[in-house]
Amino acid sequence: MAELRLFAGALGNYQGKPSFRFRVDGWPTDYPCQGKDLLLLEPTSEQGSEQPTFSCLTPIFGYAGTDTHTVDLTRLEYDTQYTIRIKTNLSERLKFRTPPSQLLTSESCLLLGLFSCYFPSDEYYFNPFRIKLALDKRAKNQPAGYEIPHVKIFCGDQIYADVPAAFSNQSPEDLYADRYSKAYSVSRLGLIVNQGANIFTCDDHEFWNGFPDFMPYLSRTFWDREKAAWTREGIRAFWRNSGVLNHVRQDNPLQPTEHNRCWRAYRMAEVDFFIADTRSDRASKSVPEAHLFTNAQKTALVNWVNGVERLGLLVLGQPILLNPDPFDNVLSDYKEDYRLLINCLLDKVEHGVSFVILTGDIHWGRLMYWGPRKSPINNSHAKLVEFVSSPIARVGTTSIFGESYSVGKPELTLLNPDSVEPLASFMRDREFDTTKIFGTSVNNFGLMQLGKTSDNKLEANFELWDIDRRSPELPDYAVNEWLHRWSGQVKNCRFERLLL
Repeated sequence: MAELRLFAGALGNYQGKPSFRFRVDGWPTDYPCQGKDLLLLEPTSEQGSEQPTFSCLTPIFGYAGTDTHTVDLTRLEYDTQYTIRIKTNLSERLKFRTPPSQLLTSESCLLLGLFSCYFPSDEYYFNPFRIKLALDKRAKNQPAGYEIPHVKIFCGDQIYADVPAAFSNQSPEDLYADRYSKAYSVSRLGLIVNQGANIFTCDDHEFWNGFPDFMPYLSRTFWDREKAAWTREGIRAFWRNSGVLNHVRQDNPLQPTEHNRCWRAYRMAEVDFFIADTRSDRASKSVPEAHLFTNAQKTALVNWVNGVERLGLLVLGQPILLNPDPFDNVLSDYKEDYRLLINCLLDKVEHGVSFVILTGDIHWGRLMYWGPRKSPINNSHAKLVEFVSSPIARVGTTSIFGESYSVGKPELTLLNPDSVEPLASFMRDREFDTTKIFGTSVNNFGLMQLGKTSDNKLEANFELWDIDRRSPELPDYAVNEWLHRWSGQVKNCRFERLLL
């Protein structure tokens, strides 16, 4: 039997209590096993109380023989930190904490992590270690467990299936297996993936840059047959490594009608979530029927937006504020879907509902928001916020045509919101004003903490952390210096509080 590994997935609510999904790798598919026979949970409930329940190890549908299973854990308590271990290997563990049942105070809060774009270069492969250090440092003066976000949101480009390009006869199956294994190894993303629950969406590099369009340096995009094979395996690999973890057991679930799709709606601590998939079913921007979503996902997303009563968090693979690019396709290239989504969001904001878009992709971390000039009905603080965290570790073009993982100098990225005409024209027509708060092109990760003020207003604290540093060795005396550095601005964390 292979060495068993755990991978944390999503949180949900089932029969009035929190639920949690995770993955177990290495258990033989043809050997049925109950979770309770293999796994340990700490803490257990008090004697006489209803005990948490492990489901059996469930093979991922369609992947018999891969020795990859999911487990759902139900009947958990709110606002509690848990540890799961494997009985045969106690050193393998994952930690997570369940959310509060509702946001009552600034202490009874929901903490979310935001991550995207991890290229495991020689320069930056250890950046997940930097993230763990930063979370530990942040939590130093807080109760145990506060270093663990309730949910970490991985919003795309967790692997680079196209860089370095595959010049050998490596099959799609083998290449994807290799790239996921490398990215999620215990010295890389594996350092943080089991510190709190996770939800995932994908973007283009889970397939190739600019997916689904042609890319001149990738032979897999030259011929329809090759392109279809790489697309099919890209969808399958993302699903079994990440997407399936979104589908935790919960009450009244929004179930995708498409197999192997990660989109999903949640409700957690009075907050509504929608995890969108803007890549798997995206059509080429050049075809007459260009679209971002299938009809099923588009209908579900619009219904979700219209049903949010107070605050909605929308996870997208790309920002809504993004210029068209000749070598990629962006959301605004898909005019019908783009207009529909933006108009639905702004309609609700004008009626007092706030939305926060959580996204990545652009190798630029930033915080912006749009507020209506006329005070919204019912809630004068309502706004549309876009929070971008990208990249964990940036990719370099020098790696495209070779097998090295070299990065080179970072790109200089500038931002003028008014230059993104598709969105600027929307905001002018709808009489919304734009506010840019901060941005950076260094490697970064984001945190968002939601709570309530003493006068019962909903408040979000946004943090963007710089994680660039050349040496993987960080003695204690260097940690303080690193944690007070921010791209020439004295400190390494920018933060902003917004009323929503």
